[in-house]
Amino acid sequence: MASVLIREAKEGDCGNILRLIRELAEYEKLSDQVKISEEALRADGFGENPFYHCLVAEILPVPGEPQGKSTPISEVPSPVSLKGLSPRCPAA
Repeated sequence: MASVLIREAKEGDCGNILRLIRELAEYEKLSDQVKISEEALRADGFGENPFYHCLVAEILPVPGEPQGKSTPISEVPSPVSLKGLSPRCPAA
């Protein structure tokens, strides 16, 4: 079974944080509401006086355990679900 590491976000995580914000907004049909950039996330969260703090969860692989799953595209309801597939979760 894979382990989960929860850690404070690093400046280098801003691209993935923005990607997740956009994917959630798309799923909620609010893409037009996302006005922030990766640069703004970096400046607001990692400057001298951070405006926000963020935690990141990483799924750590177990040696010898497969880390993916083949799923027919017809079973995937949205781009967001692609990020949630794991060897232990059945397809939607």
